[in-house]
Amino acid sequence: MSRRETLIANDAARRRWRHRLTATALVLMAMSGARATAGGEAVAAPAAPPPAAVARAPAAAGTPAPPALERRVRSLTQLLGLDAAQQAQLRSLLLRQRAEVARIWNDPKLMPAERGPATRAAADRTADGIRAMLTEEQRKKYNPAAPAAGTRPGEEPPNVAELMQKIQSKRP
Repeated sequence: MSRRETLIANDAARRRWRHRLTATALVLMAMSGARATAGGEAVAAPAAPPPAAVARAPAAAGTPAPPALERRVRSLTQLLGLDAAQQAQLRSLLLRQRAEVARIWNDPKLMPAERGPATRAAADRTADGIRAMLTEEQRKKYNPAAPAAGTRPGEEPPNVAELMQKIQSKRP
């Protein structure tokens, strides 16, 4: 199969899935009592969100944050020596990231291949927000230099000159 034929087949499959999703959405809207307009917008929203949306919804104000989020706050607090105000800011940033990622993964308009980069972009925005709230000393601890490719943490990068000498000494 040529590249063009593959692209055409993939496009046809994508259209079939989009059609199925649209049909499913219309059935769900009909079951909930919502009506679609000519522009594709719903006139009346469903009374209750679907169970998956409830499970992924961010913690509301006054409710405890998820355990994984609290573990991350604790570990960054220990690593960076965050004060109470910074901890509150960090918690807020992480909750915002969590809601944004849930929105990305629940968005039917996004193709699966687009979700990974969108999630990484959300993580990068969160990291930028964390850097902005840290002191200069804390930033140094938060942003350690990236290890060289192929090395383990705490391991020196290979010396190319030494490697070349070893290779040449082994040749007959």
